[in-house]
Amino acid sequence: MSSAYTPILTEEAAPPPAYGAADAERAPLINGEKPFLSECEAHVKLNFMRKVYSILAAQFGLTTIVSALFMYNQDIKHVVQANPWAMFVSSFGGLALLVALIFYRSKEPANRYLLAAFTLVESYSIGVVCTFYESEVVLQAVILTFAVFIGLTLFTLNSRMSFEGMGPFLFGSLWILIFASFLQIFFPFSRVTDLIIAVFSAIIFCGYIVYDTYMIFTRMTVDDYIMASVELYLDVINLFLAILRILGGNGRDD
Repeated sequence: MSSAYTPILTEEAAPPPAYGAADAERAPLINGEKPFLSECEAHVKLNFMRKVYSILAAQFGLTTIVSALFMYNQDIKHVVQANPWAMFVSSFGGLALLVALIFYRSKEPANRYLLAAFTLVESYSIGVVCTFYESEVVLQAVILTFAVFIGLTLFTLNSRMSFEGMGPFLFGSLWILIFASFLQIFFPFSRVTDLIIAVFSAIIFCGYIVYDTYMIFTRMTVDDYIMASVELYLDVINLFLAILRILGGNGRDD
Protein backbone atom coordinates (compact mmCIF):
# COMPACT_ATOMS: atom_id res chain seq x y z
CA MET A 1 0.00 0.00 0.00
CA SER A 2 1.22 3.45 -0.58
CA SER A 3 0.00 6.89 0.03
CA ALA A 4 1.57 10.23 0.56
CA TYR A 5 0.61 12.37 3.50
CA THR A 6 2.53 15.62 3.15
CA PRO A 7 1.76 19.02 4.62
CA ILE A 8 0.58 22.00 2.53
CA LEU A 9 3.15 24.75 2.23
CA THR A 10 2.03 28.33 1.81
CA GLU A 11 3.81 31.59 2.34
CA GLU A 12 1.14 32.74 4.78
CA ALA A 13 1.06 29.68 7.00
CA ALA A 14 3.45 26.96 7.95
CA PRO A 15 3.07 23.57 6.31
CA PRO A 16 -0.17 21.63 6.45
CA PRO A 17 -0.81 18.82 3.85
CA ALA A 18 1.48 19.12 0.76
CA TYR A 19 5.12 18.58 1.27
CA GLY A 20 6.01 17.35 4.70
CA ALA A 21 4.83 14.52 6.94
CA ALA A 22 5.70 10.96 7.61
CA ASP A 23 5.24 8.33 4.96
CA ALA A 24 4.94 5.32 7.26
CA GLU A 25 1.83 4.04 5.59
CA ARG A 26 3.67 3.29 2.35
CA ALA A 27 4.46 -0.34 3.11
CA PRO A 28 2.42 -2.90 1.12
CA LEU A 29 -0.70 -4.08 2.89
CA ILE A 30 -0.52 -7.85 3.38
CA ASN A 31 -3.51 -9.84 4.57
CA GLY A 32 -2.87 -13.56 4.72
CA GLU A 33 -6.54 -14.42 5.20
CA LYS A 34 -7.85 -13.03 1.91
CA PRO A 35 -6.44 -13.01 -1.63
CA PHE A 36 -5.14 -9.92 -3.32
CA LEU A 37 -7.44 -8.25 -5.82
CA SER A 38 -5.21 -9.44 -8.64
CA GLU A 39 -6.27 -12.99 -7.72
CA CYS A 40 -10.00 -12.24 -7.55
CA GLU A 41 -12.68 -12.61 -10.20
CA ALA A 42 -13.68 -9.69 -12.41
CA HIS A 43 -16.97 -8.94 -10.63
CA VAL A 44 -15.15 -8.73 -7.27
CA LYS A 45 -12.68 -6.23 -8.70
CA LEU A 46 -15.51 -4.20 -10.21
CA ASN A 47 -17.39 -4.06 -6.91
CA PHE A 48 -14.20 -2.97 -5.13
CA MET A 49 -13.60 -0.29 -7.75
CA ARG A 50 -17.12 1.07 -7.31
CA LYS A 51 -16.64 1.35 -3.56
CA VAL A 52 -13.27 3.07 -3.84
CA TYR A 53 -14.28 5.67 -6.40
CA SER A 54 -17.65 6.31 -4.75
CA ILE A 55 -15.89 7.12 -1.48
CA LEU A 56 -13.35 9.19 -3.37
CA ALA A 57 -16.12 11.19 -5.05
CA ALA A 58 -17.70 11.87 -1.65
CA GLN A 59 -14.33 13.04 -0.29
CA PHE A 60 -13.83 15.40 -3.22
CA GLY A 61 -17.38 16.66 -2.81
CA LEU A 62 -16.83 17.55 0.84
CA THR A 63 -13.50 19.21 0.07
CA THR A 64 -15.10 21.25 -2.71
CA ILE A 65 -17.95 22.42 -0.48
CA VAL A 66 -15.62 23.45 2.35
CA SER A 67 -13.22 25.22 -0.02
CA ALA A 68 -16.03 27.12 -1.75
CA LEU A 69 -17.46 28.16 1.61
CA PHE A 70 -14.08 29.49 2.74
CA MET A 71 -13.44 31.31 -0.53
CA TYR A 72 -16.80 33.00 -1.04
CA ASN A 73 -17.90 33.75 2.52
CA GLN A 74 -15.86 36.81 3.43
CA ASP A 75 -16.38 36.45 7.18
CA ILE A 76 -15.14 32.86 7.21
CA LYS A 77 -12.32 33.76 4.84
CA HIS A 78 -11.11 36.49 7.18
CA VAL A 79 -11.25 34.21 10.22
CA VAL A 80 -9.31 31.31 8.69
CA GLN A 81 -6.68 33.60 7.19
CA ALA A 82 -6.24 35.42 10.50
CA ASN A 83 -5.63 32.18 12.44
CA PRO A 84 -2.74 30.32 10.78
CA TRP A 85 -2.22 28.27 13.95
CA ALA A 86 -5.29 26.28 12.96
CA MET A 87 -3.33 24.98 9.98
CA PHE A 88 -0.82 23.38 12.35
CA VAL A 89 -3.66 21.79 14.28
CA SER A 90 -5.24 20.43 11.11
CA SER A 91 -1.88 19.07 9.92
CA PHE A 92 -1.14 17.12 13.07
CA GLY A 93 -4.78 16.17 13.44
CA GLY A 94 -4.84 14.81 9.91
CA LEU A 95 -1.69 12.79 10.52
CA ALA A 96 -3.09 11.36 13.76
CA LEU A 97 -6.34 10.40 12.04
CA LEU A 98 -4.40 8.81 9.19
CA VAL A 99 -2.43 6.65 11.61
CA ALA A 100 -5.67 5.65 13.33
CA LEU A 101 -7.17 4.77 9.96
CA ILE A 102 -4.26 2.46 9.22
CA PHE A 103 -4.84 0.56 12.46
CA TYR A 104 -8.64 0.48 12.13
CA ARG A 105 -8.86 0.17 8.35
CA SER A 106 -10.95 -3.03 8.48
CA LYS A 107 -12.99 -2.31 11.61
CA GLU A 108 -16.45 -0.91 11.01
CA PRO A 109 -17.93 1.53 11.81
CA ALA A 110 -14.75 3.00 13.32
CA ASN A 111 -13.04 3.21 9.93
CA ARG A 112 -15.97 5.14 8.46
CA TYR A 113 -16.00 7.68 11.28
CA LEU A 114 -12.24 8.12 11.04
CA LEU A 115 -12.49 8.54 7.28
CA ALA A 116 -15.12 11.26 7.66
CA ALA A 117 -13.07 13.10 10.29
CA PHE A 118 -9.88 12.79 8.25
CA THR A 119 -11.56 14.14 5.11
CA LEU A 120 -13.06 17.05 7.04
CA VAL A 121 -9.69 18.01 8.53
CA GLU A 122 -7.98 17.80 5.14
CA SER A 123 -10.81 19.80 3.58
CA TYR A 124 -10.20 22.55 6.13
CA SER A 125 -6.53 22.74 5.16
CA ILE A 126 -7.28 22.76 1.44
CA GLY A 127 -9.98 25.37 1.94
CA VAL A 128 -7.62 27.70 3.79
CA VAL A 129 -4.99 27.44 1.06
CA CYS A 130 -7.58 28.18 -1.63
CA THR A 131 -8.53 31.45 0.09
CA PHE A 132 -5.12 32.86 -0.81
CA TYR A 133 -5.70 32.38 -4.55
CA GLU A 134 -8.10 33.93 -7.02
CA SER A 135 -11.15 31.80 -7.72
CA GLU A 136 -10.30 31.55 -11.43
CA VAL A 137 -6.90 30.07 -10.61
CA VAL A 138 -8.44 27.56 -8.21
CA LEU A 139 -10.97 26.48 -10.83
CA GLN A 140 -8.24 26.04 -13.43
CA ALA A 141 -6.24 23.93 -10.98
CA VAL A 142 -9.29 21.77 -10.22
CA ILE A 143 -9.97 21.12 -13.90
CA LEU A 144 -6.35 20.29 -14.69
CA THR A 145 -6.02 18.07 -11.63
CA PHE A 146 -9.03 15.93 -12.46
CA ALA A 147 -8.10 15.75 -16.13
CA VAL A 148 -4.67 14.42 -15.18
CA PHE A 149 -6.10 12.07 -12.53
CA ILE A 150 -8.65 10.54 -14.89
CA GLY A 151 -6.08 10.18 -17.67
CA LEU A 152 -3.47 8.53 -15.44
CA THR A 153 -6.08 6.25 -13.87
CA LEU A 154 -7.32 5.01 -17.25
CA PHE A 155 -3.75 4.54 -18.43
CA THR A 156 -2.79 2.50 -15.37
CA LEU A 157 -5.89 0.30 -15.32
CA ASN A 158 -5.54 -0.52 -19.01
CA SER A 159 -1.78 -1.00 -19.03
CA ARG A 160 -0.06 -4.36 -18.80
CA MET A 161 3.08 -2.77 -17.41
CA SER A 162 4.24 -3.26 -13.84
CA PHE A 163 4.69 0.00 -11.94
CA GLU A 164 5.84 -1.54 -8.67
CA GLY A 165 9.44 -0.53 -9.33
CA MET A 166 8.52 3.16 -9.11
CA GLY A 167 8.16 2.91 -5.32
CA PRO A 168 11.76 3.57 -4.19
CA PHE A 169 12.20 6.49 -6.59
CA LEU A 170 8.93 8.10 -5.51
CA PHE A 171 9.69 7.57 -1.83
CA GLY A 172 13.11 9.23 -2.15
CA SER A 173 11.66 12.10 -4.16
CA LEU A 174 8.96 12.62 -1.55
CA TRP A 175 11.57 13.08 1.16
CA ILE A 176 13.33 15.66 -0.99
CA LEU A 177 10.05 17.59 -1.11
CA ILE A 178 9.61 17.22 2.63
CA PHE A 179 13.10 18.59 3.27
CA ALA A 180 12.54 21.47 0.86
CA SER A 181 9.25 22.41 2.52
CA PHE A 182 10.78 22.70 5.98
CA LEU A 183 13.81 24.50 4.60
CA GLN A 184 11.52 27.10 3.03
CA ILE A 185 10.01 27.90 6.43
CA PHE A 186 13.35 29.32 7.59
CA PHE A 187 14.84 30.36 4.24
CA PRO A 188 12.08 31.49 1.86
CA PHE A 189 12.80 30.55 -1.74
CA SER A 190 12.67 32.84 -4.72
CA ARG A 191 9.64 32.69 -6.99
CA VAL A 192 11.60 30.73 -9.61
CA THR A 193 12.81 28.17 -7.07
CA ASP A 194 9.31 27.79 -5.67
CA LEU A 195 8.00 27.20 -9.20
CA ILE A 196 10.62 24.52 -9.83
CA ILE A 197 9.69 22.76 -6.60
CA ALA A 198 5.99 22.94 -7.49
CA VAL A 199 6.64 21.40 -10.92
CA PHE A 200 8.77 18.66 -9.34
CA SER A 201 6.00 18.02 -6.82
CA ALA A 202 3.38 17.74 -9.56
CA ILE A 203 5.52 15.18 -11.39
CA ILE A 204 6.04 13.15 -8.22
CA PHE A 205 2.35 13.01 -7.37
CA CYS A 206 1.46 12.10 -10.93
CA GLY A 207 3.82 9.19 -10.40
CA TYR A 208 2.12 8.36 -7.12
CA ILE A 209 -1.29 8.26 -8.78
CA VAL A 210 0.00 5.66 -11.23
CA TYR A 211 1.90 3.73 -8.57
CA ASP A 212 -0.88 3.74 -5.98
CA THR A 213 -3.54 2.78 -8.51
CA TYR A 214 -1.41 -0.14 -9.63
CA MET A 215 -0.62 -1.28 -6.09
CA ILE A 216 -4.24 -0.94 -4.98
CA PHE A 217 -5.46 -3.33 -7.65
CA THR A 218 -2.61 -5.79 -7.20
CA ARG A 219 -1.62 -5.71 -3.51
CA MET A 220 -4.83 -4.91 -1.64
CA THR A 221 -7.73 -7.12 -0.60
CA VAL A 222 -11.46 -6.54 -0.94
CA ASP A 223 -11.65 -5.17 2.62
CA ASP A 224 -9.14 -2.39 1.99
CA TYR A 225 -11.39 -0.08 -0.03
CA ILE A 226 -11.31 2.72 2.56
CA MET A 227 -7.52 2.88 2.68
CA ALA A 228 -7.44 2.70 -1.12
CA SER A 229 -9.67 5.76 -1.35
CA VAL A 230 -7.55 7.60 1.22
CA GLU A 231 -4.37 6.93 -0.74
CA LEU A 232 -5.82 8.24 -3.98
CA TYR A 233 -7.40 11.20 -2.21
CA LEU A 234 -4.04 12.24 -0.80
CA ASP A 235 -2.35 11.84 -4.17
CA VAL A 236 -4.95 13.99 -5.89
CA ILE A 237 -5.06 16.81 -3.34
CA ASN A 238 -1.28 17.02 -3.32
CA LEU A 239 -1.26 17.17 -7.11
CA PHE A 240 -3.92 19.88 -6.92
CA LEU A 241 -1.83 21.92 -4.48
CA ALA A 242 1.22 21.62 -6.73
CA ILE A 243 -0.74 22.73 -9.79
CA LEU A 244 -2.27 25.56 -7.77
CA ARG A 245 1.20 26.82 -6.88
CA ILE A 246 2.28 26.60 -10.52
CA LEU A 247 -0.73 28.52 -11.83
CA GLY A 248 -1.11 30.97 -8.99
CA GLY A 249 2.39 32.30 -8.48
CA ASN A 250 1.25 35.77 -9.50
CA GLY A 251 -2.38 35.42 -8.58
CA ARG A 252 -2.58 35.52 -4.83
CA ASP A 253 -5.86 36.90 -3.53
CA ASP A 254 -4.82 38.72 -0.38
